[in-house]
Amino acid sequence: MKGLTIFTPTYNRVYILPQLYGSLCRQTSKNFVWLIVDDGSTDNTEVLVNSWISESKIAIEYYKQANGGKMRAHNWGVQLCKTPLFTCVDSDDYLTDDAVEHIICFWENNNCEGEHLAGFIGYKSMVFQSNDEPKITCRFPSIRRGKSRELYRKYGFVGDTAMIFDTDVIKKYPFPVVDGEKFITEAAAYVLIDSHYDFLYCDESFQICEYQQDGYTVNSGSLYLKYPKGWAMYYNILCGLGKSEYSLKEQLRNLTYYIVFSKIGNLKDVFRHSNDKSLKYLIAWCLVPYYKYKLLKKLRK
Repeated sequence: MKGLTIFTPTYNRVYILPQLYGSLCRQTSKNFVWLIVDDGSTDNTEVLVNSWISESKIAIEYYKQANGGKMRAHNWGVQLCKTPLFTCVDSDDYLTDDAVEHIICFWENNNCEGEHLAGFIGYKSMVFQSNDEPKITCRFPSIRRGKSRELYRKYGFVGDTAMIFDTDVIKKYPFPVVDGEKFITEAAAYVLIDSHYDFLYCDESFQICEYQQDGYTVNSGSLYLKYPKGWAMYYNILCGLGKSEYSLKEQLRNLTYYIVFSKIGNLKDVFRHSNDKSLKYLIAWCLVPYYKYKLLKKLRK
């Protein structure tokens, strides 16, 4: 059995996938499976991937689903994973040449039994302009372990990360799926993992990213209005974590945004479905007009 599954959800990315494939072929260790879930591509993705499978340079598993969004593709990918470790590498990302070797080595050397770990987090280096050298935008704190959200909320980390999961753990926390919508933030699953497990922090870069114009990150603003039910679900998950995880100010923010996105998405029984039915709900309801104004003002910029 291979040690690592490199999972790639893709949709009409035939123009950029060869970059990732090339980086996988250059790996110093071939102890991995490249698992691709094609989210209903209408370009030549299937033909291209089948040609790579025929080359037999690396182990590739390819599956295709009706277009349903990254979260559905991710959930299927996790179900299909048969290796001890799982990491998602988006179709516009690629790996450093020794990424697989270092990922497996780090986990073998640092995963002590009984430590209750979900996996570990490394850097994702960024390419801001074509032909630039990849750069690590920010460094982790000099501590060994913690929550993924602590990097941002407690230590002021800025940038994206490469997350490597213990497969047994990530199988317990699938992305929530919203009927009629094709996006929900990955944090909707990760905050729940954070509530039960720690991550190790690894001071190495495994992934390299140059955001594409058709990607989620570049178009993040439009996602708020396009997928309001998913955002409502995410903020309601945060409401369920309560005061043990968030300050009073943050609890009110989460609850208010839950109501805002519920209203935008025309959801019914908002109070009944709320994970926080305390007096804070009344306060949050009063804050809704202001938060909705802030959101729409931000999207108009």
